[in-house]
Amino acid sequence: GAIGALDIPLVVRATAGLPELKGGALVRPFGVEEMTGYAIVARRLGARIVGGFGGVDSTLLAAIADAL
Repeated sequence: GAIGALDIPLVVRATAGLPELKGGALVRPFGVEEMTGYAIVARRLGARIVGGFGGVDSTLLAAIADAL
C-alpha cells in the first residue's frame, strides 16, 4: 500500500480515550485489550514506532511491547 511505499518511519501514538468520571475517579475507556489491538493493526499497516500518550501508562506500554 501507499504507506509501505514511504521511505520514512511511520510513528503512531494513541490515547487511552477521554477520561470519564466513574465512582468518583477519572478513568480512561481504553485498556490493555483495545490498546494492544490498535498497536497490532498499526504495525501491520507499517508503523515502525508505536507508543502512546493521554492516559497510556507503563502498564499499557508494556502490554503493547509484549503484543508486538
